[in-house]
This record gives sequence, structure tokens and C-alpha cells, in this order.
Amino acid sequence: MKKAELMREPSNSELDVQISKLNAALAAGIITQEEYESKKATIQRESELGGKIKQLENARDAGIITREEFDKKKLALLV
Repeated sequence: MKKAELMREPSNSELDVQISKLNAALAAGIITQEEYESKKATIQRESELGGKIKQLENARDAGIITREEFDKKKLALLV
């Protein structure tokens, strides 16, 4: 696996689905604009974090970083 492939962003299809559901809830008046913004920001942060962890996993699996480096970097992301 090439290094460029390791740095590629994960698919955003799940993120798009979640945001579409939020859009529908907002349009239907189920949630307020404030709730929408808060939930959307949370979903985006979680997606970004998941992508970063996946990149670390790929780097670990490809032998670019050690298991110890992976654990340390993952912990730093989660704190």
C-alpha cells in the first residue's frame, strides 16, 4: 500500500446520510436551528476523529508506525 493511499480521507457517505437526516428533522420542525448546529458539529467531529484513527490503523498495519506509536497517537486523539 502506498503512503498516498494511507493519507486518503475515508468515504463521507455515512456522514452525508446523517446530515441529510438532520436536514429533514430541521425542515420538519422536529429540532431547532440551535440543536441542528450542535448535532451537526458533533457528527462532523466524530467523523473526523474516526478518519484520523483509520489513518493511524492503516499506517500501523503497513508498518509505517509501531504499535506503541499507534497507541500513543490514538490516545492523544481521544483525550
